[in-house]
Amino acid sequence: MNNVQFGRIDFDKLTKIYKRQYNHHKVSAALANYGFFSQGLLANNESVDFIAHHHSGPPQLSILLKSRLTLASHLEHQNLSIAFYERGYWYVYPHDDVLAFACQTSAITNTTSWQQQGLYTFPQLTDKYRQFLKPWRL
Repeated sequence: MNNVQFGRIDFDKLTKIYKRQYNHHKVSAALANYGFFSQGLLANNESVDFIAHHHSGPPQLSILLKSRLTLASHLEHQNLSIAFYERGYWYVYPHDDVLAFACQTSAITNTTSWQQQGLYTFPQLTDKYRQFLKPWRL
């Protein structure tokens, strides 16, 4: 007989590695509702946290976990999807498509963050981005 007692965890008390694994499993569970099944990576690859395969074959998603909407010049042209959680939903968006939209509709490339680091993150989604990201909301 197994004497395991289940109790909810406090996400904020997890280590960075366990937070990453926790989020991997949470977004994987959401993706499963759409026929995607994930496979974690054994090697610590900086630009991919896990791969999600569709049950019927292609497409395959290479997914990077982030804590919010993130755009980065070093992630361009890598066929990456970024996953983040906001207000009860997981978003799994194609990085390059959202970057193109942001460059066309805002001035993110003029920010200090973009010019110095090639990086821009959104502390919270605006209505414009929430609407644009809707096709990739789980």
